Amino acid sequence: MSVKITYKQQVDAFCNEKNTMTAEEMLRIAKERISGREQPSENATNVIDLTEQRKKRNAFGKVLSAACVIIVCTLAVATTALAATGKLDEVLRKIFKDETSAELVEQGYYYEVNQSVTEDIFRIDLLAVTGDAQTPKLVFDVWVNDPNISLNNDRIYLSAYTLGVEQYENELDQYAMCDGSGYQDAENKNLYHVVMDGAPVWISYGEPVVVSVREIRFKHIARSYEVNMEYRFEVPPMDLHPVVSDYFGGVLVSPEEDGFYLNYANYGAYYTECIFVFDYDGQSLEGQYATESGLESLLQMKWRDYADDLHMVVDGAEYEAIAHEGGEVWYDKYGEAGHKNRCYVTLHFPVIDYRSAKKISLKQGTAEYRLK
Repeated sequence: MSVKITYKQQVDAFCNEKNTMTAEEMLRIAKERISGREQPSENATNVIDLTEQRKKRNAFGKVLSAACVIIVCTLAVATTALAATGKLDEVLRKIFKDETSAELVEQGYYYEVNQSVTEDIFRIDLLAVTGDAQTPKLVFDVWVNDPNISLNNDRIYLSAYTLGVEQYENELDQYAMCDGSGYQDAENKNLYHVVMDGAPVWISYGEPVVVSVREIRFKHIARSYEVNMEYRFEVPPMDLHPVVSDYFGGVLVSPEEDGFYLNYANYGAYYTECIFVFDYDGQSLEGQYATESGLESLLQMKWRDYADDLHMVVDGAEYEAIAHEGGEVWYDKYGEAGHKNRCYVTLHFPVIDYRSAKKISLKQGTAEYRLK
């Protein structure tokens, strides 16, 4: 099972704990809200105000589509405490070309971990966590005490768990590891640098977190090095940039025959994310397909047909979804995240300034669904 699906299950389980409405209830509410509205002219856009459906807004109340994404970095500065020495924003800007993260650090959105673990020929320093509540970023230094490795390998690959303590100690077999990669330092050949997106479900909300590096690999070495290097810490929520989250409780945002419902809209520093849920009679559909992946492929095609014409409109400016980000359908056959046969999917849009925007909508064809 991929790390993207594993973390999505945990997030969807949280969503369903808070949102237990069935598809029929969602449809009834949507019809009640829409009924009685003045019908638009034939050429007008049908604007449906979803702001009445919004249940709450918070600093991204643990609702995300979290997946560990590889972020590669090359650091030309050899240091073991980037945040403490004031180098973190400089490295992010000059080496990562990551202006967003650099600005967040300058605004004070980072937490210094500064924990070091040594095993065999490796020392790995977990220096800091920065980013926003939707995309926490772990900054590592990896020291390799073997000149033969350092001489012939400019790339390094790490696999690590980033979990809550309960999940790490009692449910580890249910989770996949995050994979990250990094580059050799330009000046110190024994030093490698990696930045990895961590799991926001646990990292971003002040809970005890375990980061456990389990495997180290190099570009030109066939074998992998198995290790168990643990780091335990808690990131105060205020040390990461907040993400505004609007909860809509599963409002129909498609024709009834498609059945796509909007659960959340999350406005972060790196992207804007919409989380959708949709119901199909999975058991009857399964008979037409030999494998579960075949059913997911069918649902993926249905989603693609709908999402290809879906735009976010902010004060009149239209934005297309970010290509290759989100959009992977997961069919919850066994009810691992809540109700059986329910499907989940996310869609990412570019960053927008939520607070200054006067009107935010999702537009699909001639229908427009107002979010703010």
